[in-house]
Amino acid sequence: MTKHKLFFLDLDKNWLSIKSQKNSKDDNSDFSKTEFRVSDSIIFSISYLEANGLIIKKNIIELDRYSRFIKHEFRTSNETIYITRYCKVLKNNRMF
Repeated sequence: MTKHKLFFLDLDKNWLSIKSQKNSKDDNSDFSKTEFRVSDSIIFSISYLEANGLIIKKNIIELDRYSRFIKHEFRTSNETIYITRYCKVLKNNRMF
């Protein structure tokens, strides 16, 4: 059985996340801060939820724009999960 992970990318709005912008705004447990960077080949996003100076959860996503290889690290105080895969574009069959 193959498991799929959905990522949301919007270059115009500087957004790469495991949640859409709409769902992120509607969710009460939203991230405290999200940073987004684009280079020639890499799109990088880091988001975290912080409470009382402690990081509750943290997402680090790195996407190679040309090979479509994605690295995702999700960290909580109890565990760290790493996912690496090649992604496939679902809308308009293009990446950018």
